[in-house]
Amino acid sequence: MAAGLRLTVIVDDSRGSKGLEPRHGLSILVESRSGSVTTPVLMDAGPDPETIARNVRAMNADLRKVDAIFLSHGHRDHIGGLLYALGMIGKPVPVIAHPKAFSPKFVLSPKMRAVGSPFRVSEIEAKGGVPLLASNPVRIAKGIMTSGEVVRGTGFEKAEGFWTIENERLVEDRLLDDQALILESEKGLVILTGCAHSGIVNVVKHAETLTSRKNVHAVIGGFHLSKAGKERIERTVSELTRFNPRLIAPCHCSGTKATREFVKKFGKRCKPLHVGDVVDL
Repeated sequence: MAAGLRLTVIVDDSRGSKGLEPRHGLSILVESRSGSVTTPVLMDAGPDPETIARNVRAMNADLRKVDAIFLSHGHRDHIGGLLYALGMIGKPVPVIAHPKAFSPKFVLSPKMRAVGSPFRVSEIEAKGGVPLLASNPVRIAKGIMTSGEVVRGTGFEKAEGFWTIENERLVEDRLLDDQALILESEKGLVILTGCAHSGIVNVVKHAETLTSRKNVHAVIGGFHLSKAGKERIERTVSELTRFNPRLIAPCHCSGTKATREFVKKFGKRCKPLHVGDVVDL
């Protein structure tokens, strides 16, 4: 169990500290302390090398201490800066992702665009990354684990609008590679999502089941509600209320409408994140 957590937002869509570049994407440096051991994990790497390079320099962040990289899923706005990040780390580290994270990924509206990885797994290895592609949960350190494939039980949360190639056919991408980072702290569960394509409510339920813990302290990250309708946003807010988290911190793809509803419901417990923010838990 982690005695202390620090989250540093390196890449996000919304402007925060001066001198930092907001870009559509996400990267968070997670530092978990257990006893005398601190485990730094880089969750996602933003959309491109330029963004993560500029913001890391501006924040004077030291990525050389990173022990592992966790990729929440295979969309470019989360992994485009990965090779550059590996160069900054400068040592072999596990790169943890789902096996489907590097499958071809597309959107078709308003026109076809490739939105998946701009590089191959072999290029990660060439940069010193050690690919750990697993669909089951992976324990990174004491109190830190990945969710593995998220069980999808709600009827109102669906991954829609994305496509991939399977068996030489273009098919809808259910985004099974979508995963979360779960941290077990002394205050309760801290759940970090990249985009929560699985559904943020599904993610929190899954985390509770995996850990056999019911006290959710914080839900942080992209909730993929920027294009959601009123009904889905209302259902999401209502369901998350049942978990009674002490902190809701939406960012990236959560959307302004959903964020406003979270602020209405949770008040001061809702603290939207911006690039450059540092959260101590």
